[in-house]
Amino acid sequence: MVNRYTITVENQSGVQRKYALFNKKPNVTGTVQGEIWSNVFVAKTLPVDNSATFRLTNKSYAIVGSSDGNPGDAVYMDISGNQEVTLGAKTAAGEVIPGSTLKVVVDDDVPQFSTQPFPNSSLTNAFEIQTGEFSAAKAKKGKYMIGVGGSTTGTGLSGAQASFCPEPLTTYQIQPSNTYYLTWGEYRQGDLVDYTKVANIKEIDFTKLPNEIVIIHNDWNQLKIQEWE
Repeated sequence: MVNRYTITVENQSGVQRKYALFNKKPNVTGTVQGEIWSNVFVAKTLPVDNSATFRLTNKSYAIVGSSDGNPGDAVYMDISGNQEVTLGAKTAAGEVIPGSTLKVVVDDDVPQFSTQPFPNSSLTNAFEIQTGEFSAAKAKKGKYMIGVGGSTTGTGLSGAQASFCPEPLTTYQIQPSNTYYLTWGEYRQGDLVDYTKVANIKEIDFTKLPNEIVIIHNDWNQLKIQEWE
């Protein structure tokens, strides 16, 4: 079942703004090279006294690709491959149903998902990515990235949500988050961002909020969730 969420943003700040939405970093088990980065999932420019709606679903996708520079703020991730994944689950009786497992291989210096199927073996609320044989230095030099992406429609990948540079011969359990962040500024979809360093930001935790919310950007430059704050 696809769960759908909407975030309607009303720009009452008195200035045209470009809004960016990004996802909270997933919980990841397995050693990564450097940091786990959030990616700008959607970016929209909004004139004064206008509104726009960001649409989200709970569909998750494993992604693989590379960044166009050393991973850091405002560096773009180029996705070369993606696969829809199923997260591990636990039944009411306590039975664990493993989620999707994929393997990343490198062919001609291009990281990609293996076409070989693997039995599901992820933990609850996560999917699994196994990495193949390549050197850590090669992954860093080639700016290899893997992670999780999302869908605005529920019928295909819309963009990256979080990514990191992998180690070789490592098994990663990746648990996506249902918490998002909204801010404004000069962002592009796919940009890597460290949201802990963003000054003007609003947390949107859909485990605590209704599936449809309205955020007002007021003339005090505050982002307020309507009827909740």
